[in-house]
Parts: sequence; C-alpha cells; structure tokens
Amino acid sequence: MKRDRARLFTEAFIAGVIGYAVVALFFVILNLLTGRHPLYTAAVLGQGIVSAPGGSSDSVVAFGPIVAYNAVHLIVFLVIGLIAAWLVFATEKVPQFWFVGFLIFITALMASIAVVVTYSVPISDALPWWSIVAANVVAAFLMGAYLVKAHPKLLGQIGDIH
Repeated sequence: MKRDRARLFTEAFIAGVIGYAVVALFFVILNLLTGRHPLYTAAVLGQGIVSAPGGSSDSVVAFGPIVAYNAVHLIVFLVIGLIAAWLVFATEKVPQFWFVGFLIFITALMASIAVVVTYSVPISDALPWWSIVAANVVAAFLMGAYLVKAHPKLLGQIGDIH
C-alpha cells in the first residue's frame, strides 16, 4: 500500500512538472517569436496576482510578479498532476472507470481554460485565447502520455472492456 502511494505521488509530481514546464516553455517560445522578453507573459499574469486586477498588459518584466505567477502556476499543475495520476490509478484498478476519468479530465481542462480566458480579458492583447488553449492541450497531452507510459498495461485493460 505504501509503495502504491509513493508511486502515485511520484507520478503526480512528474506529471505536474511536465504540464508546468510545457506551458512555461510554450509561452517563452511564443514571447520570443513575437519579439517580447521571454518571461513577458509570466510578468503580465503575475502582475494580476501581486496587484489590483485591471492593470495594463504593458507591465515591466519584474522579478516579483514572475515568481508569484510561477509559484501559483506550479502549484496548480501539481494539483492537476495529482488528480490525473489518481484517475490513472483508479482506472488501473477498475478499467470501466476510464470513461469517468476521461469526462473529469475534459471537464477540468475546459474549466481551467474558461477561468484563465475569463480573467485574462484585460490582458487579451498579451495573452490571446488561442495560446491558452494550445498550451493547455499540449500540456495535457504530454502529461497523459507520461502517465500512459508509466502504466503500459492500462490501454490494454481499457481495450479489453466489453
């Protein structure tokens, strides 16, 4: 039992870090392609954490907001990684659970995108909606790919359901 719990938390941590890193790298690359500072998006989003909402998207790239945003961003992805890893472990024990897990996953992905898009309206010129969707879809796919690779029998078990 302890071994399963340790494996769950290890996989959750790795999946969360993968999601965090993918989104961060996505926006670093997007910022560089648009001629902005690599940490511009983190600075703009972090400004919303450390100051009143409705601020300008023309914020200066400052250390405090970048750290604040990245801390929140990492924590959110670690929680998402924990939920995703738990869903995989539950599906491994009860293969029919895959459908519930899939619905929870899709609902959570859409809800997170909706929340970010809603709260990013004041900075939509710095953070277009399509970039949020693209970054989250790529992160979700790679997190899922890692978890499937960590559980090679899972897809076979799901495929054997009649």
